[in-house]
Amino acid sequence: MDNHYEQKYAKKEKIIHLDRQKNQRIPDGQSNQKKAHSLRGVAKVLFYIGLLVVLSLFVVPLYKTYEQSQLAQQHYEQALSDNQKAIERYQAVSNEFQLLQNPEYLAEIARRDYYYSKPNEIIFDLGDSNQTNHSIFNESIPE
Repeated sequence: MDNHYEQKYAKKEKIIHLDRQKNQRIPDGQSNQKKAHSLRGVAKVLFYIGLLVVLSLFVVPLYKTYEQSQLAQQHYEQALSDNQKAIERYQAVSNEFQLLQNPEYLAEIARRDYYYSKPNEIIFDLGDSNQTNHSIFNESIPE
């Protein structure tokens, strides 16, 4: 009968008997709520730390790839610019080559740059006509 009384008493008082500590009474849900609340807080902290780690694992390589892309874009633009300059130089050299095929143009170059003259012709070097010094005309006239 004594055993039957303990079973009824245990149901009413919600007593939990543990192997190590027998007959120790735990309040009705206060400790369970504290444990659950504490576990939720720890879980949130761990979740945010994990989220931060995962984001950093994705963001850092993404940023490095972005920097490499920007550098490659700059190199590409520089290459396009260099290519355009080379095309323009090629066209100028090609035009000059075509002109050098003309004997009249060659005679003009020889006369201009190397002072070759036609028979019975005298060449006077007056300097470059574009750089004529007209400083006497630029001086102010006293009033």
